[in-house]
Amino acid sequence: MKTVKEMLDFSAECKCKMTKAMSKGVEVVAQNLSENEVVNYCIGAFAEGNNAQIAFAITNLRVIAAQKKMFSDTVIAIPISHINDLTTKTKLTGDFIIIGNDAGENLTISVYKGLGTSVANALHLAMASSERRQAEPDVASDLRKFKALLDDGIITEDEFLKKKQQLLGL
Repeated sequence: MKTVKEMLDFSAECKCKMTKAMSKGVEVVAQNLSENEVVNYCIGAFAEGNNAQIAFAITNLRVIAAQKKMFSDTVIAIPISHINDLTTKTKLTGDFIIIGNDAGENLTISVYKGLGTSVANALHLAMASSERRQAEPDVASDLRKFKALLDDGIITEDEFLKKKQQLLGL
């Protein structure tokens, strides 16, 4: 999802009530997406502490909590690869999701009751996808390493060509 309409439609499909303030937060999310970023999950939520109505989005690269204010916008973004803790709590007033990052900071949001599991599942999927992307071999850097070994005389031209074909899947 890239557009405000797509994100609002997704939220409606999730049976998430979206207030006007939350919808404006979705606009802020859309404005802050990078070119290669795609939203996988987007709902309305409440920020812990001040109960501000926000848009909460999970993209292929990061988690975004966005709020549109009268004179400014507030955007909190945590790269998916920096999330190291995820806690959910169900209370009488709703479901709470606590996202911890590498720096020891927490982002806590509250969502409508019954949506916490869905948010947690989407976060787990995004984290698993991020781990897979990080684990994928970087063919270009591997080729550079072997070229450096060839240039230094550590491996032969034949060994380099063999490894190059293996890396490129030829």
